[in-house]
Amino acid sequence: MKGKILTSLFALPFAGVGVWMLWSVGSTIHDAWRMSDWVQVEATLTAGGYETHSGDDSDTYEAYAEYYYTVQGRRFTADRVGLSSGGDNIGDYQQDIGSNLSAAHARGKPILVYVNPENPSEAIIDRGIRWGLLGFKSIFLIVFGGVGFGLIIGVWRAAPEKDKTNPAY
Repeated sequence: MKGKILTSLFALPFAGVGVWMLWSVGSTIHDAWRMSDWVQVEATLTAGGYETHSGDDSDTYEAYAEYYYTVQGRRFTADRVGLSSGGDNIGDYQQDIGSNLSAAHARGKPILVYVNPENPSEAIIDRGIRWGLLGFKSIFLIVFGGVGFGLIIGVWRAAPEKDKTNPAY
């Protein structure tokens, strides 16, 4: 029994990473589906570009924007760029969209954003799924989740250990 508990405790962080990635992938797909009927409106950028975050072994990039738009005579502000928040270095997405936002801001050119018609305070610039990022997260979902839950299920479904001190075995 002690071995099962120790193995389960060892496997728990792996399973936790799998669950976290499942939540991340699932919420991205859910948000994209939820935003599919949002309407496009013109917005004015007050800031836009991307930041570089340097780490020990690589750089990550994070696009940012601040913009305002008007719906039914009311002015709203927002800063959401894409479905996934935070920076990354998966492909050139962050740099490309950040450069486009920076150029639009420098020229004073309006951009199109998607706005929730039921709650106009919700807006996003790019509601598209980044399949490369989703694939990368799915690797962690499958590998870590598979190892973690595989160990937990395997150890608890295994035949009980025989008690060598009990003569009945």
